[in-house]
Amino acid sequence: MSQKKQKYEFNKQTPIVQPAVKKVETDEILSGSDKVQYILSEHWKKIAIGIGALVVVVIALIVIKFVREHNDLQLRHQFAAAKTIEELQPLTDANADHPAAIPALFRLGALYAAENEYGKAAETFKKIYDAQENVNDFDRLRAGIASAYQLEAAGKDKEAIALFVAVAQDQTIQAYPALLQEAVYNAARLNVKNNDKAAAGVLLDKIIPTEQSTGFWQQQCSTLKAQLAEAK
Repeated sequence: MSQKKQKYEFNKQTPIVQPAVKKVETDEILSGSDKVQYILSEHWKKIAIGIGALVVVVIALIVIKFVREHNDLQLRHQFAAAKTIEELQPLTDANADHPAAIPALFRLGALYAAENEYGKAAETFKKIYDAQENVNDFDRLRAGIASAYQLEAAGKDKEAIALFVAVAQDQTIQAYPALLQEAVYNAARLNVKNNDKAAAGVLLDKIIPTEQSTGFWQQQCSTLKAQLAEAK
């Protein structure tokens, strides 16, 4: 093959390489308001779809919030209007996690106690004591003590003692000295009733008298402690 033909065939097979040139986008040439206008004109459909979707989401969230608040208000009204055991029991069972269920359970427990249904009253107050949410420490401890009283009324002294002791040992009880004294006194009293004076004495030793401790339950603890000392 001639040299001229070989050169022709080589050039035919080898693509011509062009120098790399950076592609310059139109929006890079523009600036300021012109650039914004260009972007809007080129992408208005995508922008409109995005804005539309955002509006739909916002409206949906507003509707959901409105419905929830409306339902919550209706439920609160139901709790407030419920006055009987027949009304309160199913309402608290179905909505145990609602904040309004706590005062409703206190009312329900009191109604059961008034009907001498001490076991049900104790169970109702215990639900408040066992609650992890929507109840403050004072009400929770108060409910535990109320439940123990109802257990005693039902003739379940050992269970009542155990609950009084559990309340007295609660990690939050130190903030409420009167509740601590009430729980300790009643646990000790029931131990004396059941001929376990040693256990009563150990409980009463938890109550340290001070010059300012002149409350009712402090006095009750001091009196019972003195009676146990005389009986030795």
